Amino acid sequence: MPNVPMVLDPVLAAEAGGSLGDASVPDALITELLPRATLTTPNLPEAQRLAGAEDIASCGETLLQYGCPAVLITGTHDNTDQVHNHLFHGDQPRQWSWPRLDGSFHGSGCTLASACTALLAQGHPIEQALTIAQDYVHQALKNAWQAGQGQLIPDRRG
Repeated sequence: MPNVPMVLDPVLAAEAGGSLGDASVPDALITELLPRATLTTPNLPEAQRLAGAEDIASCGETLLQYGCPAVLITGTHDNTDQVHNHLFHGDQPRQWSWPRLDGSFHGSGCTLASACTALLAQGHPIEQALTIAQDYVHQALKNAWQAGQGQLIPDRRG
């Protein structure tokens, strides 16, 4: 299915910090999945691990060189007042920023990847799909709910 967009959310570690696979997982992502993906959405620690680089620009460029035509590195793990997401696609990098929301969320990355996938499958161009998807995720997080005493869950009801 060559015309079906594939979005790769390369989850390499649990939120609590534990690894979700052995040392072969990053290599498999790089050689098998990134070249087939339309878009990848790593957070900065995941991008650093996959790219073997520290700064966002080097990570983005390296992931593009692995064969994925669009890379959105999310700033969800930064300790800042704003969340900055960086797109590497084409000639000009692009950045989106939002106020950081209070709380710890479970499912924000997969919500973003799923929204991007749906919008790309509907035929939206990459930057338009990312703008809509990120706005959707921000609203889902603003309206998140808490089950018991765990992390906040995005309200995906739109």
